[in-house]
Amino acid sequence: MGVGRLPAGSDRLARVRDGHKAAGRRSVTSPAPAVRPGHREPNTRLRLALVVLAALGAVGVLSVPALDDSIVYYRTPTELLRLEETGKRVRVGGLVEPGSVVERDGLLTFTIIDDTSRIRVRYSGRAPGVFQAGQDTLVEGTLGTTGMFHGEHIMVKHAETYRGPGGREAPPTRGRGGG
Repeated sequence: MGVGRLPAGSDRLARVRDGHKAAGRRSVTSPAPAVRPGHREPNTRLRLALVVLAALGAVGVLSVPALDDSIVYYRTPTELLRLEETGKRVRVGGLVEPGSVVERDGLLTFTIIDDTSRIRVRYSGRAPGVFQAGQDTLVEGTLGTTGMFHGEHIMVKHAETYRGPGGREAPPTRGRGGG
């Protein structure tokens, strides 16, 4: 095979492919430009990166206000009274003052205290089963203009030990293998 010559039989393939039937006529097509698989133009990559970045930015901008509305801050009675967050949904936490709990006609009122302040709480509904005076409690709701806290949810901190029927402590739990 010499320089510049085509391999034997290649002219026949070229004629059939190009539709030429004349004998002896050779048709040589120029090779297609070499394109690497998966290669894109730089502008395409830049555009794709900008579109992805814009989409992520839009998701962030839309989700921040939604998250801010769902966050409920925890305050002590002293902080809540000092900040005067009237009408804003917050959680106030402290100790239920002994002797302050009154439950009448589906309305529960009690006082939450910390080291220096107290807030009177009004809650419509029944208290959770483990709710009692002298216990740490979180109440979610809003502070009214009169200083009364209007509770919507009560969460009670309780002991981590389980006592079974008759006040007996539960047996210690075993590992996953049961042995």
